[in-house]
Amino acid sequence: MSLKLEEQEMYMRLTQREKEMADMFEQMSKDEQEIMIEFAKRLRTEDPKELVKEINQRLDIDDE
Repeated sequence: MSLKLEEQEMYMRLTQREKEMADMFEQMSKDEQEIMIEFAKRLRTEDPKELVKEINQRLDIDDE
């Protein structure tokens, strides 16, 4: 089975919300994707509130 076909099958098994998030991720720049991947890894061991503040700053998101 080709990788493309496997990816399509995996995508079809996602919930609607997961599909929306995957589509949003694909729309991000490479730098933004790298930040989000780092965030996901660090989320396992660090305070989520502090990480959200840092990520918002790095992505220039105004959360006020």
